[in-house]
Amino acid sequence: MNCNVKDSLKRQICAEIAETLDEQRIVWELLTIVVLHDEFGLGQERLERYGRAMQKMYNEFTNESRLTDNPHRRGEKKMSNIDTAVIRILRALKSNKIDYHPILDIVDMKIDGVSMDDMLEKMEGT
Repeated sequence: MNCNVKDSLKRQICAEIAETLDEQRIVWELLTIVVLHDEFGLGQERLERYGRAMQKMYNEFTNESRLTDNPHRRGEKKMSNIDTAVIRILRALKSNKIDYHPILDIVDMKIDGVSMDDMLEKMEGT
C-alpha cells in the first residue's frame, strides 16, 4: 500500500477548515434568523422562505466559485473565481441602489488589498 502522508495531512486539514467554515456559516444564519424574527417580525413561514432563498443564493455562489481553479486577469492582479463571484454580488447590490457599506459598517470591501469599489468603478467606467 502506497500512502502519501503529506497529501493525507493536507486533506485532513482541509476537511477541518471546511467543517469550521460550515459551523461559522450556521452560526451566522442562526443570528440572522433571530434578527429577522426579533427586529422584523418574520414568522416561521417567512423564515423558511428566507432559508430557501439564502440556500439558493449560497449554492449559486458556491457553483460560480468552483467553475475553475484558473485565476482571471483584472489589470495587474489575478482574480480567483470567488473574487469574481463577490464582484457579481456587489454589482447586483449596486444596480439595485443598495449601499452595503452602512449595512455592514465597513468603509470598503477589499480582496487581496484591492478595493472592490474602485474595481467596480473601473469596470463600469464611472
